[in-house]
Amino acid sequence: MKHTIAVALIAASISTSVLAQNAMSSNFTNTLMPLPAHLTASGGSFAWSDSVSVGVTRFHDQRLDDAVERSLEAMERKTGVPRQRSVSTSGSAGLVIEVDGAGEAVQSIDEDESYTLTVTASA
Repeated sequence: MKHTIAVALIAASISTSVLAQNAMSSNFTNTLMPLPAHLTASGGSFAWSDSVSVGVTRFHDQRLDDAVERSLEAMERKTGVPRQRSVSTSGSAGLVIEVDGAGEAVQSIDEDESYTLTVTASA
């Protein structure tokens, strides 16, 4: 389940960034759920457009593929911006999702739901 939550978090944070990028506010409002234990915010943005490529590196299975697809469909609905239909395994995509391994078959309270969201400048 770690990967499903990570994908949902990424979609939610990008959606928030896309919707807020036109607001000329310098204040950051954390809307990530679950609330991160540690958060460092800095300037910049991730521009969501119809040319954004998506790559899933390391691990993937049908459960993750379905979660990525649902998240991208939600982004398209929320932003109104059509998206690339293919998801690659490239680490050089604009949005890279890295998953360490499969979640538990049935989620339990012991499942690791930790995640890291890193946005870096591209050349």
